[in-house]
Amino acid sequence: NIKGIAMKKIPEIRFPEFSGKQENGEWRGENGEWVEKRLGEVGKIVTGTTPSTKIKSYYENGTYPWVTPTDIDENKNIYTTQRQLTEEGLKRSRFIPKNSLLVTCIASIGKNVILRKDGSCNQQINAIIPLKNNNVDFLYYQLETMKNKLLSFAGQTATPILNKTDFSKIKIHLPPTLAEQKKIADFLSRVDEKIEIVDKKIEELKKYKKGLLQKLLNVKKGEPELRFKGFSGKWVEKRLGEVSICEDNKRIPLNEEERKIRKGIYPYWGSTKIMDYVNDYIFDGEYVLLSEDGGYFYDYKDKPIAFYVKGEFWANNHIHVLKIVNNNTKYIYYSLVHKNILAYIIGGTRSKLNQKDLKKIKIHIPPTLAEQEKIASFLSSIDEKIELNEKRLKALKNYKQGLLQKMFV
Repeated sequence: NIKGIAMKKIPEIRFPEFSGKQENGEWRGENGEWVEKRLGEVGKIVTGTTPSTKIKSYYENGTYPWVTPTDIDENKNIYTTQRQLTEEGLKRSRFIPKNSLLVTCIASIGKNVILRKDGSCNQQINAIIPLKNNNVDFLYYQLETMKNKLLSFAGQTATPILNKTDFSKIKIHLPPTLAEQKKIADFLSRVDEKIEIVDKKIEELKKYKKGLLQKLLNVKKGEPELRFKGFSGKWVEKRLGEVSICEDNKRIPLNEEERKIRKGIYPYWGSTKIMDYVNDYIFDGEYVLLSEDGGYFYDYKDKPIAFYVKGEFWANNHIHVLKIVNNNTKYIYYSLVHKNILAYIIGGTRSKLNQKDLKKIKIHIPPTLAEQEKIASFLSSIDEKIELNEKRLKALKNYKQGLLQKMFV
């Protein structure tokens, strides 16, 4: 149970056992106001170093984590890194004990992670080695609430830097007891565990779907690698232009002012995704959309290039609009998700998938519409599970963000 509180140096939300007033209605002792301290008072501040990368014996077959900003993602804990240090390499670096908090302080300022193994970090990171009566997990969550503050301390230079001295002077508020720090940290850690479970589930589902796409749609000599029972006959290879009508001539781009005026409920599609919502539509039905142009294609493998759309929507001139004929629209969509589209893209920094080449894209088609529908339905069921878990993940992250804003001073 958590009880709401509103008072100076008292968080908006506080656990009941730490929220009782004492004599004369004042907050005292373990139930008192939070105390203000500098980061240098709650832990030893250490800036990382980089052992010479030219000496192989410092890194080859290393087992000690050496953390750089690129190793830090949304995860709270870090155990391994892209490059690891050997015993010799660790001796040449600035040793950082396990259960220290690492904070990026150059360029990408404010990325935080807890180092859970003895190791080191580079000079773009300041480490906080907590002193007694300070909980590292609590400090992690405290720093998570302060990213904008850290940026302001770094200044507005081309490459923002928050040096060790200035970093040590940053003020934070802490509960008057270690017990309250731990209570807050344990509660938020359980929320993080739920986030991690859902995130892992999404990754597993995506991996499962990717494997199924490969097996269900990888066709050799007219037969897929994996096929549902009850279906037979040779698959045929067709060009996308043979199974679709390109309706690009109906697209209407809107400028920024027009989009502001036309604000509404209908999706407005661009080359990468839904860009906005407008108050009218130009397409209505079941379509496959494909990105048409942009430097976007250079790293498209990590992003969708094909989209399945059903209903009313608007589209600009940076995305192809295909109406599928005599075939299952979702099946064609999944075939394009499986397909390597790069071979059909031309151009340099403004690469392009033009309409002529679009129509040449080859895909394999089952001999019956029923088999197409079976494949599409099965893959759709996995997509629905992914979408459900992504919504759950978003809700958990929003819940955590709300807690961070209310459980700290």
